[in-house]
Amino acid sequence: MSTSLTLAKRLRALPDEQLNALVTSRLASTAGLRDFFDVADALLGTDSIASALARQPRSVLDALTSGTVGAAEQAFLDASLLNTDDGAAVACPELQRQLDQLAARFGPYAAVADSANAAISGAPADAAIENALGIVQAIDELAREIEVTPVSELSRGGLGAADKARLASLLPVPGLEPLTVMQLAAEAGLLQRESGYWSSGKALPAWRSTTTAEKWLSLAQAWWASLSEAEQRALRIRVSWGPALRSWIAEEYPLDHTWLDALLETHLPQAALLGLSVDAVVCEIGQEIVSEQWMLALERVGALVPAYAAQVYVQHDFTIVAPGPLAPADDAFMRTLCVVESRGLASTFRMTSAGVDRLLATGLSATDILKSLTELSATEIPQAVSYMITHAAAKYGSVRVRAHEGFTSVTANDPLVLQMIANDRSLGVLGLKTRGDGELACAHPAHVVLTALVEAKYPAQFEDATGTITALDMPAVARGRGT
Repeated sequence: MSTSLTLAKRLRALPDEQLNALVTSRLASTAGLRDFFDVADALLGTDSIASALARQPRSVLDALTSGTVGAAEQAFLDASLLNTDDGAAVACPELQRQLDQLAARFGPYAAVADSANAAISGAPADAAIENALGIVQAIDELAREIEVTPVSELSRGGLGAADKARLASLLPVPGLEPLTVMQLAAEAGLLQRESGYWSSGKALPAWRSTTTAEKWLSLAQAWWASLSEAEQRALRIRVSWGPALRSWIAEEYPLDHTWLDALLETHLPQAALLGLSVDAVVCEIGQEIVSEQWMLALERVGALVPAYAAQVYVQHDFTIVAPGPLAPADDAFMRTLCVVESRGLASTFRMTSAGVDRLLATGLSATDILKSLTELSATEIPQAVSYMITHAAAKYGSVRVRAHEGFTSVTANDPLVLQMIANDRSLGVLGLKTRGDGELACAHPAHVVLTALVEAKYPAQFEDATGTITALDMPAVARGRGT
């Protein structure tokens, strides 16, 4: 029975998904293919077999040429359907002819020696991890910024100038491309790109609740999982991840290595950001990651993470200074109550009335907020700060915005406040009109009305159909960065 006939029968038995993948990866064009016999003839063509061999390492090529079929070679034969039958350990005649030509083309395998460098340890490796922890913090900041204002990616790739400048200001390394860091975060599910827009990912909330070292490890694990099998093999074998690695790849994949070069062009800079390598030489912690010794890597990073700051310093001007990184729960509290003014070993927050409103919306009272802040503060809470919290609580819910079918209403506890809103020239664009007793209405969406009132310094909140104050899910295009 001819090879073509045997292959046609095997193709007919393949699931559609596997058949499509095989044809797509092996054939430049499917024009003129009418049946399984045509597909079989095309797959046995010289160019198709060359395409199948192109990404095989030299060890597999040499073994196939000599007829020594191990596990790797058997997997290749089965996947490419270039053996004589299903599960057979013998190359089909068409493949064997090309293997014979390769044997004559390539001389003995001249393995490229690795560099004399050992894995990096000590101060340089520790400094790389400390820089990586800055990247971890920057990813959190990027994600928070993108949560508020989703970022669009240009059709030709990259970010617009305004988005790039805005996000670059959050990164600890001057000149670092925000998109490089965003892609690293996307591999861990912290960010996602959909329909040309970047937004927060499903894994982000759980990630934020973990320790700094655990955040780093999840990024490193996601980076490793994103690598192809060929990349993982290369980085396990080699200590030098620079020019010596490229030379090894050229020898190891003699038919075509451009595809592997392109993959590493993306992933090796990410490894450096994670502190896995220094000057293209792997660190000891990098070796632990590529050998999947996760707990050893976690312990090593954990030893370098600064201890959480147990207390903060609350100032009279509503600034709050944290002398070190805060525990996840404390950090979440501070970020809800405040806006972040500066980030570093010592972070500076500024308390806002909008932040107090956000905490009140979670069900806390003014007393609860003051108690939590007092427990966290190293000094007595200034009177001005206490007054802001109690005053915001007293006004909370005094102006309410509700969405109805076809219009939005505004109500207020104090009729004078409602009259001020109706006469406020800065709100004239809303076109608010009196509708019944104690109510204003307009045709604009609720999120537009709420945003305008807050920007005009009114203590407005959104209420649902039952009259319960709740968060308003604003459309992405309408979200602002106000405090």
